Amino acid sequence: MSAETQFVDRLLRDFLIRGQRRAKPAIPSRTLRRALTRTVIRGTGVGFLEIPHFWALYVHDGRLAPQFPSGRYFIWWRDPNQDPRLIGGKTPERASELRQLTFDEFDRAWEIFNEAIANGEQSPVVITKQIKKSTQPNRFFDNRDGMAGFTTEVNAEGLSKFRAFLARFRGGILFKQVNETLTLRL
Repeated sequence: MSAETQFVDRLLRDFLIRGQRRAKPAIPSRTLRRALTRTVIRGTGVGFLEIPHFWALYVHDGRLAPQFPSGRYFIWWRDPNQDPRLIGGKTPERASELRQLTFDEFDRAWEIFNEAIANGEQSPVVITKQIKKSTQPNRFFDNRDGMAGFTTEVNAEGLSKFRAFLARFRGGILFKQVNETLTLRL
C-alpha cells in the first residue's frame, strides 16, 4: 500500500473516531449509541459513521404522527422483555426482522390490558388506535446540531496534515499534477 493511501486511511480513521465521539452524546437512544460504528474502506479514501438500525432514521429526522387503517392498533409493552415479538427485548435492526403479533398474542395482550384497567393499575401493555403527536428531529449527525463545527474543524486539520505529509516527500513524485493543479477533497 502506498504512502499516500496509508496517510489517507489513517487520517480518515482519526477523523471518524473524533466524529464518533462528537455524535455519541447527541444520540438520545442508548441502543443507537451502542450501535454507532465507523468504517474505513481501505485504499479507497472512503469512510463513514453508521447506525444499522432501520429506525435510527426516524430518531434523526423525526416523524409525523402515524396513521393506522381502521381496525388496526398500535401495541407495545412498557418492558420490552415482555414483548413476544422481540427476542430477549432486543429491538430489531432491520425492518425485515419486525413481526406482527399472532392472534393468540393479540388476545393475550388485550386480556392483560383489560385486567390492569379493571384493577385500576397501569397496564404493562399499551394499546391505542392513534398516536397524536409527531416526534421532533434529533439531528445527531448534522454539522449544525450533534456534530456542530465538525466539518470546519476536520477540513482545517486535514489540510494542515496534508501539507505536512507533502513536505516530508518533497522532491519525490507522489501525486500526478495536471495543469499545475492538485486537488484534495476532504
